[in-house]
Amino acid sequence: MPWRSTSDRNHCQQMGWALSGLWTVKGDRIVSASAGATLAIQFNARKVFFVMGSENNQSIEVTLTFDGKKTAIKVKDHQLYDAIALHQSGSGLLTVQAGQPGLEIYTATFGE
Repeated sequence: MPWRSTSDRNHCQQMGWALSGLWTVKGDRIVSASAGATLAIQFNARKVFFVMGSENNQSIEVTLTFDGKKTAIKVKDHQLYDAIALHQSGSGLLTVQAGQPGLEIYTATFGE
């Protein structure tokens, strides 16, 4: 059954991450159940990656937003996707927004 969160920025700052929109939470992943479903994650790193894929093997447009700048990527295959590569380590809030239902997010990883 889909789960809806209305988590705000304060929740993300306290917990490190938050969901908004409609998501299905499974044992090893979250799956967007609506267009516009968003994961917000607070980070402190130089690089941020996500393991993602498409539930139905169709390409999904994903919008990444950091520091007011939006970048669109296409997600289809289940693999590691680069989200951010800063010139030096920094912290901030990154959002990952699904363009349609079926985006599967398994994990986020960070690097220097």
